[in-house]
Parts: sequence; structure tokens; C-alpha cells
Amino acid sequence: MSVFTRVIPVPTRKKYDEADLNEAVKSYKASEALSKGVHIHACDPIQLSDRNRTLIRLFEEDTYNLRTWSHQLDAALDQWCVAQKAATAAASNLASVIAAYRFQKLPLDVASYDMPSVTSRVAQNLNEIAGWMDLLVQQVGFCVQCPVKKATAELDDLVETVRPNYAEALSTMAEAEEKFAKASRKDASRRLEELNNDVFITKMGYHKLALQYCSRMNVLQSRRYSELIEPLLMLLYAFKCFFNVGHDAFRKDALTQFLTQAQQQMLSIGKEAESEKNEGNQLLASLVELSKSQHEMYYGEKPETEQRRASESVQKQGYLRIRLKSGLFTNNWEKYYVFTQGAKLMWQKADQLGGSLMLDLIAVPGTSAQVAGESVDRRFVFMICLPPADDDPTGTERRWFVQAKNSADMYEWIDVINNLAGLQHKAWDQAEEASSVMALEKTCRSLTPPETPTGPLTPWNTPVRGIEEDMATQPIQFDLLSVGSNSQVKLQSHAAGSNVKGFDVRFLGCLEVVTDQDGDAIVQPAIERVLKAREAHHIAESIVCRMLVTADASGIFLVEREHPNNVKAHFDFADVAFWSAYNKKDDDTTFGMVTRTRADKNSRPTYMCSILTADSGTNSADICKELTTASAESLNILIMKASRGRDQPEFEKVAEEPNKAAATNATDE
Repeated sequence: MSVFTRVIPVPTRKKYDEADLNEAVKSYKASEALSKGVHIHACDPIQLSDRNRTLIRLFEEDTYNLRTWSHQLDAALDQWCVAQKAATAAASNLASVIAAYRFQKLPLDVASYDMPSVTSRVAQNLNEIAGWMDLLVQQVGFCVQCPVKKATAELDDLVETVRPNYAEALSTMAEAEEKFAKASRKDASRRLEELNNDVFITKMGYHKLALQYCSRMNVLQSRRYSELIEPLLMLLYAFKCFFNVGHDAFRKDALTQFLTQAQQQMLSIGKEAESEKNEGNQLLASLVELSKSQHEMYYGEKPETEQRRASESVQKQGYLRIRLKSGLFTNNWEKYYVFTQGAKLMWQKADQLGGSLMLDLIAVPGTSAQVAGESVDRRFVFMICLPPADDDPTGTERRWFVQAKNSADMYEWIDVINNLAGLQHKAWDQAEEASSVMALEKTCRSLTPPETPTGPLTPWNTPVRGIEEDMATQPIQFDLLSVGSNSQVKLQSHAAGSNVKGFDVRFLGCLEVVTDQDGDAIVQPAIERVLKAREAHHIAESIVCRMLVTADASGIFLVEREHPNNVKAHFDFADVAFWSAYNKKDDDTTFGMVTRTRADKNSRPTYMCSILTADSGTNSADICKELTTASAESLNILIMKASRGRDQPEFEKVAEEPNKAAATNATDE
């Protein structure tokens, strides 16, 4: 039994004329002429023999199977188009993500690798490929999918519409013939005539549908190549065009050169990474020996005890645990990063970006540090003792309990704090006397270009180590807070006079240095460290100000450009130890100044190196030249005042104070 056999309801009968039959025959003959293979002859549908019915069933089976395959082909093409569109969108999104690399904040990105330009080039090529892929999808949609869908629709109509109508007409004709055959001789002639007319009408309708049905199946045999195979050839042609475009685009010499350079760079980076990996492997292999030599790295405290020596260091940093009150009767030991900045202890928590003031060791005289002893259960605890406050009625000593990582670290912190707090008064007095006597000589030396020193003049309290190593531990200050002298000299109204020179500058930053005696050996590393820090942390902003150089005892002022009366920083010439322009050929605007500051006359001075850059086309060498000229004029004015019996210069007063004190002591004796 054929797969198309089913029960068909009998429709209302319709009369057919000879014109319709002739039209169907012509259509059938036309389809027969197109067919070059197996086909149904024009008379086969009319002559319902077993051979003809078998041939029609064979064509029906072929049509049904072809329809099934065309649906599978259409579904596969739809699936490919959807996947290709998704791949195109993914390629475009991938290009966008790669191109967004240049907008990422990557502070550790190596500028020599130039990854932003490489990623931009890769993203550009990916966008071109995505465009080609989109063109391929459109070409397949118009040239392949549309013909296949049209052929599939024709097969669906033939199987789902024409085939049931043909079966229905055949069943109706057979029913009419059966009724005509069952007619009796006794039936009236009118009844017999009606049955005969029914046979004519049903046969005429069947023949018309059969001719149309068979002609369309014949046409299908010839058109299956053009309607189904030709689109598949167009699919190959679309791929051929796609790959030809890509081949032509990627044969360019510029792209080949780009890929070659990138590959060479990757090979060099791979060699560096391999060498670093080998160093790491060697270090891992030598962990046993390293654990024996580096006790501080692997032990909380050295197994062997060394003889303790007093330290004169005034700089230290590291992690400490500080006991803080968390409740009415409870205390917590919280971990802080503590470092020295001048005579101040600064602390910083893990989630903070910068440090804040913990203690000013010289603000309260009598501040000291000592071992906590048995008063605390924890080991390696020392306490920072502050005298009672003036407004404290109880007169209780204030204490900070701090835990170091081991006993050696604890004693180092105690020595540093005591050195900064000023417990060694005798040594400080000697140092102050020497520095006061040399104040005038130091100011005169700043008027001439610095010569190469034969050896560093290290103060008594400065650790003997490399200058750059000292600077590496100092925090950088990028604002103008507390970088000037402690002098209270105000900017006078003569700012527009001939004795004042103005320059537009920008303040880049400052950091503490260990001495003011080494000239360029201090200034040049300080400039490089500030510039590298600004570049590493992507700091583009700077403080815009105007430098006023006064040729009298007033010194140097940094004021706001818009509001000149607002002084942001002030430096006495007696406190300016050295100035120098940056020695890089490609930078003729940056310069640095080493200045001295102190909280009071008896406190230990600190030394700051301030880095500035000139604006408005000004050369840093011109500014340094003007500073030299103004300093010389200021010194001459002070000498003239002293010779006339007027007010002595401040640095001469400072230089004479130790002599007066010595004379007074001799008289008393």
C-alpha cells in the first residue's frame, strides 16, 4: 500500500468542459517535453492500468522522499546561518574586547611591549573578518536559502494539497462507476441517464487533476537539479569568494611584517620568562641553604642570639602590632605598617592608600621608648611613653604598647624612637653647634656651581648607606603642605618691584633626604624618583603656582597664580642648601631644591628636596641662575646691615648663639 493512501471525503461534484480538459493535456505535454528521464506519458493517467498506477505510485514515493530531504537541507542551512551569525557577532564582540585593552588601567603594563598598538591592530583585522563573515551569511541567504525554501514549498504543496485532491477525484470516479454498474434494467431511463452523467463528470474531473498532478511530478524530475543542486553549487561559490577575499587581504606585506615583529618580540619575552623561571627553580632548589643563611626570613626570631649594639639610625619602617582599646575592658592588637617621616611616626592600615600621623616624637619633650617588661603577656612588646598632658589633672603618663616581630626588631625600634625623640642631647648640641657655624659658609657655597665632592659629608645621625637606597624608603608628598621654612615672614607689597623676579612653575612633589651636603648627588636621584613615581601611578596633575624670588632676606615664595597674596610655601635663603637643574638633555624645565626645616631651635632639622618644573617656555637653568643671583644679593644686603649695626641676619644670630652661651658659661665658672 502507498504511503499516501487514506480515506478521502467525497466533495460536491463539479462539471468540467472540454476546454479545461484540453488545457490540462497541453500542460502535461509541455512538462513531458521538459523531462529527459523517466516520466509519465500523457495517456497514462487516463488509462488506469496496473502499470500506470504502479508508475504513479513510484513518482509519488520519489516526490515524498525528495520532500523529506529538502526539509532536512533547509533545516541544516538554517542551522548553519544561525551559527554563522552567532560566530560573526562573537568575532565582532571579540574585536571590541581586544580593542578595549588600551582603556584598561594597568599600572604594571610594560611600555616597551606596546601592547595597546598590537591589540588595536588585531582588533582591526578581526573587525574585517567579521565583515567578511556577515557578507558570507547574506550571500548564502539570498543565493542558497531562498531557492531551497522555494523548492521545499513546491514539494509541500504537491504532497499536502494536490495529492489529496487527486486521490479524492479517483475515489469519486470509482464510486460513480460502481453506482452505474449496479443500476438495474428495471430502473427508469431518467435514473440511468443521471448515473451516466455522474460517470462523465467524475471522469472529467479526475482526468484534469491527474494530468496536472502527473505533469508537476514530471517537471519536478527535471527541475530538481536547478532548484536544489544549483543552490548547493552557489554555496561553494560563496565560500570560494569568502576565502579569496581573506587570502588577498592577508597576503599584504604590512601584515606579514607586523606578525613577524610580534613573533620576534614574543620569542624574546619567552626567553626572559624562561630565565626568570630557571632562577625561581634554582631558588627553590636552594631553599635548604637559604633557610640556614636567611634566619630573619624564615624564623620569627634568630635561633642564635647576637650581642646587641646601640643604633644611631633615625629611619625605619615595618609592620607592628599596636594595642588599641576596643571596649570598656577589652583591647585588641591590630596590625599596622609604621614608618618614620622626619621626627614623626606614621601608620597605615592594609586598606588605606596613604599613611597618617601616629605620634610626633618631638612635639612633647620627654617622649621615650623602652621594653614593656612583665607588664604585658606578649613577647617583643615595647612601650612609647609620653609625659602627662598639661591639662590632665591626674598627671598620668600616656603609653602606647607596640609589639615587634622579634627581639632584634624591638630594640631597633626603641633606638630609632629614642634617637628621634632627642634623648641624646649632648650629641645633638654638638651637631647643632657645628651646623650653625657652617650656616654662613654653606650659603656662600650655594652661589657657585657645585664641585664633585671627594667624599660624602654624613651627619652624625645619618646611616651610612647608599643615597638611592635611603630615598627608596621615603614616601613622596605630592602637595604643598609643610614643605617650606618655619619662618613667619609674610609676602610684602613690594612683589611687583625690581627686587622680585617671578616665574610660572608647577610643583611635582617632594621627599625627605638624609642630608643637605651632597648637592647633585642628592637632587638628581630625587628628581628621577619623583618623576618615575608620577609615571608609575599615572599622576598627571600638578600644583600650579608662581615662584617669587626676592633679592633680600625674605627668600623664595610659592604663591597662587590667581591670588598672589595667598602664599602656599616659603623658603628662607638661609634654609635653602642647594638647587640644581635636571641633567637630562630632553628635559630643560625640571629642577630641584634642598631645604632645611625644623620645628623649633632645639629640635633636629629635617631636609626636604622639592621638585618643580617651569611653565611658559621658561628654562630651568634660567631659574637656577636667578636663584644664585638673588641669593648673592640677599647675602650682601645682610652683610651690609650687619656692618652698619642694624639687625643681624638670622643665620649669623644662630651662629653666634653657641659662642655667647660658651662665654656665659666661662664667666659663671
